[in-house]
Amino acid sequence: MTTMVKVKTHPLTLKMFEHYVLAIFHHDIDMETMLDLKPRLDSLLAPIVKPVIIDLQRVAFLDSSAVTILAMFFRHVQSRHLPMCIAAAQPQPEAVLGMVGLSDHVAVFASLTEAKKAFTAA
Repeated sequence: MTTMVKVKTHPLTLKMFEHYVLAIFHHDIDMETMLDLKPRLDSLLAPIVKPVIIDLQRVAFLDSSAVTILAMFFRHVQSRHLPMCIAAAQPQPEAVLGMVGLSDHVAVFASLTEAKKAFTAA
């Protein structure tokens, strides 16, 4: 099952797999993205009952607005006692995640492949 949410030029795709949910951000995450996505995020997150992988490989830039969106994901999975990780962050997003301390609470994997293995390892 795939849920596609088009947010102007910043689409987010949620893909449900057997062991995890893959949240793919297809472009930079900034104030415009946050304003468009935030009102819908609760309803998008509601059906998620599996660990979440946030795929940032296509995101070259994120600002403090992105932290709000990622924090919403984190609070949702944390409230359900589920793990969440971030995969394939480029240098600028990875630096922001470190500055705000999110990477202290969420595993950050260098690649999407590594993140998937973490949630599918038996």
